[in-house]
Amino acid sequence: MSRRAAPAALATTCAARKDPRPGLLPAWQRYRSPRIQHVRALAGQRQLPFLILSGRFGLLAAEEAIPSYDHLLLSGEVEDLLGPVVRQLEAFGLTRLEFHHRPLEVDPLLAPYLDLMTRACRAASVELSLVELRDLAGLD
Repeated sequence: MSRRAAPAALATTCAARKDPRPGLLPAWQRYRSPRIQHVRALAGQRQLPFLILSGRFGLLAAEEAIPSYDHLLLSGEVEDLLGPVVRQLEAFGLTRLEFHHRPLEVDPLLAPYLDLMTRACRAASVELSLVELRDLAGLD
């Protein structure tokens, strides 16, 4: 997995809807979500790397190839994924991360992802900004 240093990046969570094709696809193509496409476009406009937090794989570069899978991160799994995500943040060389997400009242299953990202950024000394996507709240 090739990663280059980037002081800042934009990120969001994975999505339940996925492209079911077998084999590997870039993460941004595997996940079928207007939210992911929106944050990817925003990252492109700002010329920043785009990352996706997966409940199975941790923090992925948007171009990282992944298989089709189905896994929702549960609160009890956060501790197990914390170390890998901290190492991934460090591998990306980030100092700041802007994390875009749906409102918790719209998607309460998002809580473990926010907990993981908050704890991992704190442990990796990465400044975290949480950005709620109210305009895209119902489009995932």
